[in-house]
Amino acid sequence: MPNDKLLKELLLQNIEKLQVALVSFELSLEKCKRLDLNKPLSFEESETFDSLSSKFGRISDIYIQKVLRTIFELIREDARHIVDMANKAEKLELIENADFLISVRDLRIGGTVK
Repeated sequence: MPNDKLLKELLLQNIEKLQVALVSFELSLEKCKRLDLNKPLSFEESETFDSLSSKFGRISDIYIQKVLRTIFELIREDARHIVDMANKAEKLELIENADFLISVRDLRIGGTVK
């Protein structure tokens, strides 16, 4: 089992990755907001939405699979499944609503987590 110092360093690295990914996501979101959705999208405009979708997936993966998992390792909580992670994160007030995090994960994977 990694020691607490290494886990804290890993958590900081993961939070930094999340912050970088959020900046990129926000830039893509602003670009998408400027598009006219009342007309057919060009290939380039469609790729802009693809990029936004990809960045959303990256953010959710970094937060759930890296940040939360590292936090749970640090506090020695067993949370292997998304429902367990979401419920524990809500209980620890890391997130406001467990169902929202589960919905984000569902959206990310394109279906319902069983």
